[in-house]
Amino acid sequence: MTWPPPLHLAPLHSTGPEPALLRRLSRRLKKLLRTRVSVVSPIDIPLSDTADQPLSSNLLVDALLDREPADVDPFSRWTVLITDRDLAAPNRAFVFGEATLGGAWAVVSTARLATADDSIDTLVDRLLKEVVHEIGHLAGLPHCRRSHCVMHPSTSPLEVDRKDADFCDRCRPLFFRSDPLDRYHHES
Repeated sequence: MTWPPPLHLAPLHSTGPEPALLRRLSRRLKKLLRTRVSVVSPIDIPLSDTADQPLSSNLLVDALLDREPADVDPFSRWTVLITDRDLAAPNRAFVFGEATLGGAWAVVSTARLATADDSIDTLVDRLLKEVVHEIGHLAGLPHCRRSHCVMHPSTSPLEVDRKDADFCDRCRPLFFRSDPLDRYHHES
């Protein structure tokens, strides 16, 4: 098994983020995680909401899980769905993303990661951090108490800016361990 597994970045529907943004993100992820990263075709998931309402991150991840055959090893490949729509979760007005701990699917939103005044570089930096954060969860890592670690939770773009795009010295060795199931026993 290759570790980390190959990563697919997929826009939600054909109206997702610009392909150029995903290509920039894929180059940065490949360098940081030392794995194959591909931008794949958009994933269409039927949405029963209106365009002005946040999407449920839980329902999106569940819909992605339903697409995966039951016998597929979650560590054979990861897919991160990228959307420009706002995401919400139970008891939270918004989230930047969600992943299944030790799973194969995650979703990340660009909706609150940049304002009209921010550059594309700022958006790519923030998106990189949030995607790596969700990939950490896919690898089985919990949140980290160290504020500079990419696994530290963020609730605002400024908090995203304060953390690194990489794992801290405690989380990094756990991410790159040869036995993925050992990650579940880590307490930061």
